[in-house]
Amino acid sequence: MRILSIVVAGLLVTGGCTPDTSKSDPDAAASVENVIMVSIDSLRADHLGPYGYKPPTSPTLDALAAQGLVFDRAYSTTSWTLPSHTALLTGLDDYTHGVLDDGTKLPETIETLAETLRAAGIRTTGFFSGPYLHPSFGVSQGFERYENCTTSVQNEASDTPKPRQFWASHRDITNPILVRRIEGWLAEGPKLGRNFIFIHMWDVHYDYVAPQGYVELFDPGYTGTFTGEGFAKNGAIRPGMPARDLQHLIALYDAEIRYTDDTLGKILSMLEDAGVSDRTAVIVLADHGEEFFEHRKKGHRNTLFEEVLRIPLIISVKGRRSAVPRVASVVSIIDVYPTICDLFEVSCDNDTPANSLMDYFDGKETEGFRNDALATLRFGKFALNLSALIRDHGKVIRWNNTGVTKYYSASDLATERDGLNVQAAGLSGYPDAVRSTVEQLKRREADARDRGHRLYEDVSPESPVLDDTTQEHLRSLGYTD
Repeated sequence: MRILSIVVAGLLVTGGCTPDTSKSDPDAAASVENVIMVSIDSLRADHLGPYGYKPPTSPTLDALAAQGLVFDRAYSTTSWTLPSHTALLTGLDDYTHGVLDDGTKLPETIETLAETLRAAGIRTTGFFSGPYLHPSFGVSQGFERYENCTTSVQNEASDTPKPRQFWASHRDITNPILVRRIEGWLAEGPKLGRNFIFIHMWDVHYDYVAPQGYVELFDPGYTGTFTGEGFAKNGAIRPGMPARDLQHLIALYDAEIRYTDDTLGKILSMLEDAGVSDRTAVIVLADHGEEFFEHRKKGHRNTLFEEVLRIPLIISVKGRRSAVPRVASVVSIIDVYPTICDLFEVSCDNDTPANSLMDYFDGKETEGFRNDALATLRFGKFALNLSALIRDHGKVIRWNNTGVTKYYSASDLATERDGLNVQAAGLSGYPDAVRSTVEQLKRREADARDRGHRLYEDVSPESPVLDDTTQEHLRSLGYTD
């Protein structure tokens, strides 16, 4: 049996073929045999075809979306990699799992998705290609196999990187390594039984150094010399930079998206060719987005505005049609944990407010769902401390160091320029939507902290022990000193 024939059929749409939707599983409610969860680092939802973007960045994701379910308002718990992936892999808000800054790691006592699945007899395999997914941060707990696909270990003969690779790490090109590692894993033999496969794809993250053919696809007429290399510390990438160079910078970002999307298509085809079981679900999402001076900042880990907090989220299940093509309700990255448990028909009894998204997929009642997303940003290096709550009708952001609180209605979220300043002392004077959202932020924060206190009651805080390779990698990216 072949796992992803629906996906591959969808990939042929751009060649003039039509996806084959005639086959359906008569036992559609049955659990799946395999779940492939793909996290694409730094990927903005609004730069993808399923979210209305016109440039051809995402044919693979377009095909998955055509066969599955697209969440229009999915949100991360933060705007950087470590806490968001910890939330993804635990189903816990950031205030609960406690991994808020560089010097923190997930304790072994907190159960992860991989641990839950492994205890149920499911094979758990992970491939990561960015520094914050390093096992030192605790996110590898429960994986039987957890492959390092970073450029710092690109030598085939040895996992020990050479000094020149440290300085080249900001130019991370990990897609080819990821393909080779997955090929090697598949070549070892059939993957019988149930499989959870986690794939972290890094290359959309800056620096933007996609192969030149991809760059020409998105900006064929560019004749300037701007390359966008050294993104984090490049003084030419700044507010007010020449408009043509900014346009090219965004084209470089789009080129990385298409390069990564094509790589994902190749990986899915490889998995199909390996003959894994028919019953397979593919979930694709991002850990956060990217900003290009919409609010005078570049990259991420600066703000909690839409460009970095809203993420793509697509679920496609072989032989199983979603009851609806799209969901407009607010959902969170934490909801992926119970969703995957639901797909495998495995109980996940961790203390979480997360909801299974398969209820949307199957057209079940969701009236009691949370319908909000809590986010936070802590960055001690720059004294950043922000909180946010997103609901169907709007969003509130609070800058905790100053107490400044702003409410943005749903119609304001396209730009988040004209937020309403909210004075906490006089909440009763504001419209119900504003007042209730600010109050819900306080409740959700308090609840998340209470859950965290229960989890950490008998646990001493731990700091990650990072090898020299990972420390240098993080420094080269501008994250640590």
